[in-house]
Amino acid sequence: MSAATRPRRRRGARAARRLARPPRLTPRARRRLLGTGIAALAALGGLYLAVVRDLPYFAVETVGLSGASSGYAEQLERELETAARSMTTLHVDESRLRELAGRYPAVTTLTTEADLPHGLTVRVVERPPVGLVEGTRGRPVPVAADGSLLAGQPVDRPLPSLPGRASSGWRAQRATTASAARLTAAAPRTLAVWLERVRRGQTGWTVELRRGPELRFGSLADLGAKWSAATAVLRAPRARGARYIDLRLPDRPAAGGFPPPPTNELGDGADAPPSR
Repeated sequence: MSAATRPRRRRGARAARRLARPPRLTPRARRRLLGTGIAALAALGGLYLAVVRDLPYFAVETVGLSGASSGYAEQLERELETAARSMTTLHVDESRLRELAGRYPAVTTLTTEADLPHGLTVRVVERPPVGLVEGTRGRPVPVAADGSLLAGQPVDRPLPSLPGRASSGWRAQRATTASAARLTAAAPRTLAVWLERVRRGQTGWTVELRRGPELRFGSLADLGAKWSAATAVLRAPRARGARYIDLRLPDRPAAGGFPPPPTNELGDGADAPPSR
């Protein structure tokens, strides 16, 4: 190889390496490329919002409801399904569904979950009624656990009467009603349907049961322990016939007010006649 050809080969190799390197973009070119990408993404987003999410292929056909009490669940589900059928699973108008559900006082909010392509599940968060107060014209008004009135809320199970009256003086009575509602809201399900009336007297709070003894709670402290004690005593055979159960000391509940034992016709202390 001659000395004249070596420089030419080196120059050719350097030129090949330069061609193999990716071109360096200038700052202006980079800004232009970034702007083009953003514009393309915006165009795709606009196409989705304007066309794709409202395509009939994604129309809502089935609506499932969970979290609602049976007292109004069927009616609410019908109303939600009617409204949702004008939507798609990619474009759910939750504000409209919340407006419909808000007509039921027990509903606080709701969430939705789409099941593509045609399913929609609505989950309701509610504050169920735990008692009743007397309303206008003697009609009972349901009350939530926080003492809020649920006027117009359907009720599908027996609820106890609480102190208070849904009238012009409701604000002054709400604290007492809220305390009573707190007491009934803590009741286990097995006992909740048997609660008849809640009242407060000189010795504290008392719950009257349907066909059962009074439950004397005293204060509202340790409600969980007191309800557990009440359940245990009511199940015990030795508590049958008691007029009340004192739960003020939940670790030492006491049943009392038993009827006197029957006496025979011969008087106290007399021996019964021998059987034949």
